[in-house]
Amino acid sequence: MLSLRKFRALSFSTVRRYSTLTSNDEPLQSATDPYQKLECKCLLCQHNIELNYKNPRLLQQYVSSFSGRVFERHITGLCTKQHQRLLQTIALSRKAGLMPIFTKDPKYINDPKLFDPFKPRTPHSYA
Repeated sequence: MLSLRKFRALSFSTVRRYSTLTSNDEPLQSATDPYQKLECKCLLCQHNIELNYKNPRLLQQYVSSFSGRVFERHITGLCTKQHQRLLQTIALSRKAGLMPIFTKDPKYINDPKLFDPFKPRTPHSYA
């Protein structure tokens, strides 16, 4: 035997709320676009920091302590211009003998981190 199921129709009363218009019959304008992405500046551009080959303490922040290689742009969050300038400045500092080539200088290991190398700001382009 088939039993008939009774379905109860649920009705929800919807109350629409309208805002009263002022004397001007113009559309409402929002001050900012809520869906617009925030413009992110790189750390060096934001604080107007000039790179100098004589400042190995700042340059060592962008060098891996394990391999001595410079971190990529997607990890550091630098813009293309500042990243190229960083690579040139690190190369010049290494040629001048102010920075080691294959490792990070041990006296700079306990410096505060400018970024987390294990949490890149953007995903890698090849991934």
